[in-house]
Amino acid sequence: MLLEVAGPPSLSPRAAVQRAVRGAVKLCLQRAPLKHPALRELMDSFPSPRELEVDVSFVTDAEIAELNTNYRQKNRATDVLSFSQYEDETTGAQGSDDGPLMLGDIIIAVETMQRQAAQQKHDLTAEAAFLTVHGTLHLCGYDHDTASARRTMWKWQEEVMEVVKA
Repeated sequence: MLLEVAGPPSLSPRAAVQRAVRGAVKLCLQRAPLKHPALRELMDSFPSPRELEVDVSFVTDAEIAELNTNYRQKNRATDVLSFSQYEDETTGAQGSDDGPLMLGDIIIAVETMQRQAAQQKHDLTAEAAFLTVHGTLHLCGYDHDTASARRTMWKWQEEVMEVVKA
């Protein structure tokens, strides 16, 4: 699995957060089945297992609010956004025969992550892992727009986080 983690130098403890994010993505991709039909079809079409790539970036609340406004028409900050390579695809997803398969991007708001960690009374690495798992599940095709979908996504989120915490 390849993972690019980018963020402001003020993100501290940066190394611990990066390790937590990498571990969360890896566990999520190992445990939660790919739900998106085009992505499953694409993965099944390769003769051997493929590495999956996810980019994770840490931004300010102002930056994520701008992205949330531009892409979701919600004029406010949020904790995490995911941008899937396969979001609008139902069939015919494309991938090259070599190299990792890019799932998409996860954007995490640092100030919101810090506030939520304090509210939940856990450290920043745990919150970074949780937001990363949530974002990765979205990239895999999960959503929480209905009660049934929310139960399924939360089940996987909880299962992966139990392993992350161990």
